[in-house]
Amino acid sequence: MNSDFLMMREQTSRPFVFDSSSPLKKGPECSKLTLMESFDAHVKRNTKDSIFCDLFSRPEYCLQLYRVLHPEDTDVREENIVLMTLSTLMMRSRYNDLGFLVKDRLLVLVECQSTFTENILVRFILYLADTYNRYINKMNLNIYGSKKVRLPIPELYVIYHGERGNKPDEIFLSKDIFGVNSADNIFVDVKARIIYDSTPGDIINQFITFARVFDKQIRTYDRTRQAVEETLRICKDQDVLRAYLEEEEAAEIMFTWLDEQKAKKFEEEEIRQEGRAEGRAEGEFDTLVCLVRKNLLSVKNAAEQVGMTEIAFCRKAGLKVRQ
Repeated sequence: MNSDFLMMREQTSRPFVFDSSSPLKKGPECSKLTLMESFDAHVKRNTKDSIFCDLFSRPEYCLQLYRVLHPEDTDVREENIVLMTLSTLMMRSRYNDLGFLVKDRLLVLVECQSTFTENILVRFILYLADTYNRYINKMNLNIYGSKKVRLPIPELYVIYHGERGNKPDEIFLSKDIFGVNSADNIFVDVKARIIYDSTPGDIINQFITFARVFDKQIRTYDRTRQAVEETLRICKDQDVLRAYLEEEEAAEIMFTWLDEQKAKKFEEEEIRQEGRAEGRAEGEFDTLVCLVRKNLLSVKNAAEQVGMTEIAFCRKAGLKVRQ
């Protein structure tokens, strides 16, 4: 599936429900799973929500995701989950796909990938540091004092919807980034679990199916409205994310992405045309310079053909300026 589409962010991101006068706020309003903001609430965002980000920012789907990851934990409810996804204008170079806190004891970060890369481990370190920093600040934890602080245990997952091949179930910072087979002498290590599919019908399986259907329609119909419409039709017929895709917002995200891809394509074509025009102009100039050097054309006539003064033509061509 096209990674640009999956990572598309919505202009109207929801502010994270944090009470500045108290620790992490619990209760029904927190179950809305709104995006975390430690900066000014009026900072205008310039990114867009993806289907992945929008889907799992909703309490019912985020809870379903957690229950797939931890089927043994049957006591967790929507109000026990707080979204911790990083998404601000000032940190746009380091926002993640999904992060959520479960009962103040578990911090789950999930990344969605269409292209497999072990470099996600490096990004996880940065996301984890930023998320912990915000958690510490909001909880007013004194990490410089002598009293030991408690932090939620991290779990890192990658939902990969490309071809599995012989890719591993887990990747490690020590082995895959540092190139060390044994982690005995490594002071810092990170492990991430790769999810390629799940039980048919669960929320992860449905998302991966949706992603693959969309990818196939893009290959068939290119980046057209028909590709989006066919994806919506097929997924609804197969009961894949049906309830979510029937909502107006889901289709709007997809069609907005489509419009952006068209605009991007036009812009790229304009740049190519400008480049070709500049290339032709430079080629013509070089030809004129060659003719002047061979005394087959006067500097005056050559300069007139490219709309330049004789002095400017000579300087650009590296010729001796005639007084």
